[in-house]
Amino acid sequence: MNRSITKKLEMAARVQEWQRANPPTDRNQAAIGERFEALLAQAQALFLEEHSQRLAAAAATRQRNAVRRTLQSQVVRTVARIGAYATRKEGQAASRFVAPPQNVGIAEFLARTASLLEAAREHQDALLRHGLTKAQLTAFAAGLAGFREAISQEQAARQLHGATRVALERAVGEVSELVGLIDAFNTARYEADARMQGLWRGARVLGRGSAPRAKRGEGAATAPATAADSAPPAAPGGTASGPGSPAEPPPAEHEDHAA
Repeated sequence: MNRSITKKLEMAARVQEWQRANPPTDRNQAAIGERFEALLAQAQALFLEEHSQRLAAAAATRQRNAVRRTLQSQVVRTVARIGAYATRKEGQAASRFVAPPQNVGIAEFLARTASLLEAAREHQDALLRHGLTKAQLTAFAAGLAGFREAISQEQAARQLHGATRVALERAVGEVSELVGLIDAFNTARYEADARMQGLWRGARVLGRGSAPRAKRGEGAATAPATAADSAPPAAPGGTASGPGSPAEPPPAEHEDHAA
């Protein structure tokens, strides 16, 4: 996961906690705050979904590699060696019975393996006379079909992950825009209150591990736990009670602090 996305969501969760502790008094600003809450919840859900799909795509790649290794080590080489021997012995060209190298790309491996299977089917009688079994030929065809299926599943998983990643980045961008708007509201709101203005600036700083603490006796703000990039993760700003739930609210604005 791009670390900048995680930091932005962590900062947005701190802003959410601040807004809940210090709700705006203006009706239109409150409506924008509600829009911010909804977008943040969407972004946090996409964060978890993207993580899950990234793991699924990686697992699909490992599966495709495993199918290829099995196909190449257990079937392809055997068919290639027996085919080359059989066709030479029977006075036919053996050039089509060559196993693809281990280091070729997926497309070339697939094309060369499919060509080898086609040659084996064309010269099936000769190969069977020289020791290839029908079970091996059947296993070759099944293994190639399984490899094609593994490629298809990997492509589908990566496409799904890519689409979710784009949606996540878009949602985080919209959340960041609203944070900028809320920042303008709060900068004006606390213009005459240096303490609250300083605390607000700290809450919306990108990349901080926690919101700044007030002096003893004035209340304190704690940040939500940072999401670890492991399975299953917690969305940045999420807690056991759900994404975006505040662990401890930041200091609320009191009347004696107002201008």
